[in-house]
Amino acid sequence: MLLNVVFSYNRAMQLDCFLESFLRHIKYPDYKVAVVYHTIGNHDKGYKLLIEKYKNNSHIVFYERSDVNNYFFKILPLLFYPRNLYRYIKYKYLRKNVDNFKFLVEEIIKNSGCEILMFSTDDTVYDGDIFINDSVVDRIRKSPNKYSLRLFLGENLIKKYNAKVSIKDNKIIWNYYENQGNGPWGGVFNVDGTVYNKQFVLETVKKLLYHMPATLESFTNTYIKRKKMLKLGFAPIDSCLSNIWINRVQVLGHHESLNIDVDYLNEKFLEGYKIKYKYDKPVTEWGTVPYDILFEKSK
Repeated sequence: MLLNVVFSYNRAMQLDCFLESFLRHIKYPDYKVAVVYHTIGNHDKGYKLLIEKYKNNSHIVFYERSDVNNYFFKILPLLFYPRNLYRYIKYKYLRKNVDNFKFLVEEIIKNSGCEILMFSTDDTVYDGDIFINDSVVDRIRKSPNKYSLRLFLGENLIKKYNAKVSIKDNKIIWNYYENQGNGPWGGVFNVDGTVYNKQFVLETVKKLLYHMPATLESFTNTYIKRKKMLKLGFAPIDSCLSNIWINRVQVLGHHESLNIDVDYLNEKFLEGYKIKYKYDKPVTEWGTVPYDILFEKSK
C-alpha cells in the first residue's frame, strides 16, 4: 500500500486542486492520503470546507498541526547528535514557533500500515496518469536504501538539466551521484512526488531535527547524501507531476511566482470557486509559472 503525506499551509484552494488531480490520475490500487496542514487567520474556514468535501472519501484523512508541550525535552535526545545540535544553535527557526510537525508526521508514517511512501506539497498538480511500476516497487522493497521513484521527472526534463540517464523497459534510470549539479536529477530526497520505502524513510527522519517540510527535505537530503544512500532513481518516460508557482508561503528558499495573495484565494474558495492552471505541457523544468489562471464555480 502507498502512503501519500501531503503538506499544506494556508492554501486550501490549491490543495483542493492537487487532491482532485491525484484522485483523477492515481491508478495504483491501494493507497492512503494523509493531509498535514496548518493555518493562520481565516484560512481554517477553507480547510473546514475541504474536510467536508472529502469526508466520504475513505482514502483521505486530514491532520491539523498543533502546539506541543515540553518541546525541548522531546527533542533533547536528538541534540546528542552533533549535526542536530549545530543546527539547533545556528538556526533560530528551529527554536521558535515550533509545533508538533515532526512528531505528527512520524506518527502518521509509523501507523499507516503502508509499505511505500511519498510526500507531496499543495502547490503541485498531476497532469498525467501516475506511474508506479510493480517492478520498480519490488526493487524499492528489496533494496530500500538504494532505489526510489521520482514522478516529476521524465524525458521532457532531461535537456534542461543536462541529465545523464539511461532509458530501458519504458523507464528512465539514473545515478544521483553522477548528476550532482543537474537540478532535480541530483537531489536524492524530495518532498514532492518521490516514492520511497516507508520504513527506510521513517528510520532516517527519526534521527533528524526538522520543523517543517523545507527542513525535512533539506536535512534528510544532506544526511542521505553523506551516507551515499538512494543511489539509483527511476522515473516515467513522461513526467506526470508539475510544480505550479503562483505564490510562496514559506520563507526558506526562493523561487519565482505570480505572487497571488493566499488570502484572496481563500476568499474565492469560500465563495465556492475552484482553481485551474494553464501552462505549456509537457513542462521542461521543475517549477512552472502558469500563463493563465481560471476560477470556476464548484458543482
